[in-house]
Amino acid sequence: IGMAVFLTISEYRWAVYGRDHEDSPKINHVSHDHFSFFEILSLIFSLLTIIGGGYLTVIATEELAVFTGISTTTLGLSLTAIATSLPELLTTIFAQKEHEEKLTLGNIVGSNIYNLLFIGGIVSLISQPQPLLIAYWLIFVISAGLFFVIVKFYSGRKVPRWVGFFLLFCLLIYFYLL
Repeated sequence: IGMAVFLTISEYRWAVYGRDHEDSPKINHVSHDHFSFFEILSLIFSLLTIIGGGYLTVIATEELAVFTGISTTTLGLSLTAIATSLPELLTTIFAQKEHEEKLTLGNIVGSNIYNLLFIGGIVSLISQPQPLLIAYWLIFVISAGLFFVIVKFYSGRKVPRWVGFFLLFCLLIYFYLL
């Protein structure tokens, strides 16, 4: 959890630096000294609906597991992961259509970092420690390496669709082997 807080502060500093140095000619500088009542109310409403949606997703997944006989682990790692990733997926798609590469990459990397550091940190605080199998470490290293190669090779260029289909195929193989 401490790393998630540290990363949040660091990302804020990087964002301010990027805004002031890299993106300054592209944006209009609008000064907000305070938030309006509507903005605060919208933030509270958004947080409550996100929490409520997560709760409903977990309850529905548990009921689906009972109804179908599929284990909650399998459904949790597939169905719930997909349902909770849809907002990030849509943000990434819309950002890519608007040619906002920084937003796309930041959304992908940022959401994964927060899932690992913040959510993983909270889960590790309240659960029993379990050893991680070598196979999972190997999958993690291969995935990180593949992501690095794709970003490095296609930096500044359009990533072909076959790469996306290949990654989706790898995900399906992972689910099947799980």
